[in-house]
Amino acid sequence: MKTWQKASLIGVLLLTLLGLLGYQVQQYPAVRWLVLWILPMSLTYTTDTNGERLRVNTPYYVREWPRTFSTNYFDGEILSMEAAEQRSGLASVAINDDQKIAYRKTKRVKREPYTSPIDYERFGIKVNGIYFFGLDADGQLNRLLTIEQALLEPVYIKANIHVAKVRSAEKVIRTEIGPAYFSYWPDNGPLKTIRGFYVKSNGYKRSWLFTYTQQAKDESDHEIKSQTQTTPFPADIPLKILGIKTDGRYLLGVLPDGSAGFPRPELDALADQRHIELWVADGQVYRATLISFVTTGENWTSYDKDGNYLKRWGYDIENGRKVEWQQKFDRSVGQRGGEWVPPRPQDQDDD
Repeated sequence: MKTWQKASLIGVLLLTLLGLLGYQVQQYPAVRWLVLWILPMSLTYTTDTNGERLRVNTPYYVREWPRTFSTNYFDGEILSMEAAEQRSGLASVAINDDQKIAYRKTKRVKREPYTSPIDYERFGIKVNGIYFFGLDADGQLNRLLTIEQALLEPVYIKANIHVAKVRSAEKVIRTEIGPAYFSYWPDNGPLKTIRGFYVKSNGYKRSWLFTYTQQAKDESDHEIKSQTQTTPFPADIPLKILGIKTDGRYLLGVLPDGSAGFPRPELDALADQRHIELWVADGQVYRATLISFVTTGENWTSYDKDGNYLKRWGYDIENGRKVEWQQKFDRSVGQRGGEWVPPRPQDQDDD
């Protein structure tokens, strides 16, 4: 029986007990206090530090550091959209049925003044307030965004418009984005794996997989470093077949034959080795770029049965050569060398 099922059963029993005791609960404050103190602990949901109830598998914005993620369960404060938008480091988190973290998605941004003119009348703005604008492939304002939409954009403009005048404006540029997914041993046990990646705006990508034993002592991790390569995507992209009806930016999958696939959520597209960044304007393909993540290094780390660092080994790609290395606890450097041989065409899918 899962933890949440046990908690539900306890909650039902406590409610039944509360009804049966009735008079005794009213007569004896200590009994009433005990029942009402235990009851909330048995409910199948958790709350933030302000008492806001969290629903399972629902994303919430939270502070990335330091009050969150120090444990494998949520311990922090849910932020409003407005508070989340103002932060430079931000995370979205969801909990699973066992009230532990199911995943977290983080991002970092930088802000700089925006001095270009804003034709806000073009977007029908007539009321004072804070407004968000999306950009097209050439960096020009092309649409009005809600705050929810702005938080998902790689770049957006935030403007304070008051008395028919732009009082201030800034360009918000995302510098890093990535998810981390958590899994646990059966029956609400200890942490089993953490897998994820992050991608920086300069194209650097780091992927990882951390694994833990059921005793939470032995662990190992595997990391892959990559760098993007971009080339124009010349093939025809059938917008109607792909269900693309509105202008904007889309990330498409790449099919085995190299053709464009359907639009995908951004983090799903970034998790793959290749994807297509597509810009649509006036109902036509305006710009299409094939983005590939090329491996520049890989490493593994292992620990002994007590969880102490044991050794680390891997390779780096340096000037087209595969340079292998090994490092032990005493920091002594082991073997280096080895020729880098480009993969054969039949090995591409195994890379």
